[in-house]
Amino acid sequence: NQAIEELGYRVRGECLENGGTPGRFYYSKDIANKRTHKLHICQIGHTEILSKLFFVKYLNEHRSTAIEYAQIKTNLSKRYNYGKEIGKYLSGKTEFIYNE
Repeated sequence: NQAIEELGYRVRGECLENGGTPGRFYYSKDIANKRTHKLHICQIGHTEILSKLFFVKYLNEHRSTAIEYAQIKTNLSKRYNYGKEIGKYLSGKTEFIYNE
């Protein structure tokens, strides 16, 4: 955590109270009170690594879906007060992911 903090990231832990995934740790970086970076880190062999990587690969190969997903995330972020209602934001995002 210290090395990541030195890069300007805030350590957020597993965020289990907000729908986080056990064993996956979250970090964020804001500039002028605006989120600019987000990291999710887990150990090699974590049960969700492959599904996350395959989803990113899918988005990289399907530009129209990536654009739609980005728009949904933007709308959810605005609707749920830019992360202050993170559980609702995550639910909306998850609904798109698993329906796609």
